[in-house]
Amino acid sequence: MKSTAAIYTLILTVVAIGAIFLLRDSDDNGPATLQHAKQIEEPAPQEVVAKGDSTPQPIESRIAEPREQGSPPGLYRSFEKSQDLSQTLVELEYRIAAGDSTAMVLAAKALVECALLKVDPLHVETMRQISEIAKQNGLHEIPPRFLAEHEARCGALARSVAPVESAASLMHKALERENPVALAQELTSRSATTSDVEAKSIATRVLETKDPYAIAQLSELMSQDDRMGRFSGTRASKFTWQFVACDLGMDCSSDSYIVRQTCLFYLACGNGGYKDVVRYTMSTPAEFQRILSQEQEILFLIAQGRWAEIFQ
Repeated sequence: MKSTAAIYTLILTVVAIGAIFLLRDSDDNGPATLQHAKQIEEPAPQEVVAKGDSTPQPIESRIAEPREQGSPPGLYRSFEKSQDLSQTLVELEYRIAAGDSTAMVLAAKALVECALLKVDPLHVETMRQISEIAKQNGLHEIPPRFLAEHEARCGALARSVAPVESAASLMHKALERENPVALAQELTSRSATTSDVEAKSIATRVLETKDPYAIAQLSELMSQDDRMGRFSGTRASKFTWQFVACDLGMDCSSDSYIVRQTCLFYLACGNGGYKDVVRYTMSTPAEFQRILSQEQEILFLIAQGRWAEIFQ
């Protein structure tokens, strides 16, 4: 019983630190650059409204003309397999300067991923302790290689003091270019103040790109907002849409980014690919069968371009 209490205490500590850090407002003090790309200022792009605009505006009114139809898979794979995100940000800098919205999104993701290690240099050691306690209680431990990879990916970025552009600012710029991932994230963060009609219209635009990374981002909204139709409003809805993203090209193998991040930050670890992790650690047998059934139904409707039926 004491060991179980210790697990929850450690988990709550990690989650509390993450929540405080990720919910801080962006504090841009004028133009910033990604030169040297090694400093986290404001990691979580919860709001992407221009500085000084305190009144939420309709999402569509703040988006430029469409410029991209989907995320380049190669660029995402390079980000996901990177062993040093500080170096990855340096490599993305010229793309960002050229207006590449996918590079902007990935730079923001890197800053968010390394945020906890930035505010808590002992974060990885804390996770090792949690993993050991879980193992002693017969639960899945965090694979040591995941901890080592996270420390390697974020170490230099977390230790850096050179100024970089905030994650919120990067996502704002990506949204202006109608990047589908940024659009899905903005819709998720603004869903409470977005009408049903507008929300479904924007979600349809995201689905039309068939961008797996944008659909994975949209899964958050689909789990939270039951206005979005019969494939929304439950915890299982998130997994359903993530599975759709896997089917459309997102890497969900046992060595994938989503498996590693789910294990590290949600403590849902297991053997196999992401679908196996969900099946054995995050859903009941009945839920899992429902997830698989809805996954296939959504894929069929996407292939047919029957967008309205998805949100009925």
